[in-house]
Amino acid sequence: MRTLGQQVRNMRLQRNVGLTDYAQELGVSTGYLSNFETGKTETIHLAMLEKILSDLGIGKFDVELDSATAQQLNRINSLLTKLHNESPEAFQYFTNNLEQGIELFNKLGNK
Repeated sequence: MRTLGQQVRNMRLQRNVGLTDYAQELGVSTGYLSNFETGKTETIHLAMLEKILSDLGIGKFDVELDSATAQQLNRINSLLTKLHNESPEAFQYFTNNLEQGIELFNKLGNK
């Protein structure tokens, strides 16, 4: 699985946007963006993250969630965050399988 930095670099290159231009668009230095894309830094400013997620087409849900579903998703997010911090390998295994399961479910459901 690619890191967010790698995804940002690929997206930027696909859009034919230079490192300096995208850094300016994000409001960060060229060096910072380069370090983020190559994994030399893992910190990210919230405003920069929101802009990147928007550019990647990853944003907030367009649908309204009922309270119980929102709470469940928040709980799952907390559990995954804890798992990632305690065991990155287990997190990677679990999330890869979850993504594959959802994709399979969607394929079977669309037949």
